Amino acid sequence: DWNTQMKSSSSCTADKKEVRLIESTCEFIEAAVHTILCIRGVYPRVIFKAMQKFNAPVRMSRHEKLTDYISDVVEGLYQTMKKGIVHKVELLILKQVGDSQKLAEKYIFEIGPEIAQAKFTESIHADFRACLIRLLSMDMVRPRQKGSDLTFTLRMITSALSDSADKSWVAVGPQTDPWDRGAVTSNRKTQNLKITPIHHMKKPMS
Repeated sequence: DWNTQMKSSSSCTADKKEVRLIESTCEFIEAAVHTILCIRGVYPRVIFKAMQKFNAPVRMSRHEKLTDYISDVVEGLYQTMKKGIVHKVELLILKQVGDSQKLAEKYIFEIGPEIAQAKFTESIHADFRACLIRLLSMDMVRPRQKGSDLTFTLRMITSALSDSADKSWVAVGPQTDPWDRGAVTSNRKTQNLKITPIHHMKKPMS
């Protein structure tokens, strides 16, 4: 069982439906990140094992450093989502090309600040299950990234007018994606910030 083998995505045990929705969303993102890193070849498949989450097949890292890193990042995401400033989360797979890193793939988890007030319903687990199943099937229809020159990073897009993002994340610049331009928070237009974790995983792992 996923929950018995992973560090909890959040330290909160409150029964409020708003918190339960954020907790479930973070658990989904955590499972999705592990699965994507496996099936897209960012790390060798041998360091992952088959698990179940939301009654869907997923992959989970066996490597303690990678597992702890993802868990810590998701905990920071959880704390920030509770404040209602997260618009979306991005998982970027990067490929080393010469002296620079080029974006190979991007996975977007659209969230929205309203999640801080939204109510949890059991049906959300069915949606998460469907998404996780689609992730695994993607490996059969899309060529897999190859090579040892792949790495990844996670990025939150948050409201720039708030400096309350979890302290394990750091701002790296304004958001220029047209999808986010003109996002509205508290009935006024805002510029959004790109936020990434302070610490990053480096390869090869030891």
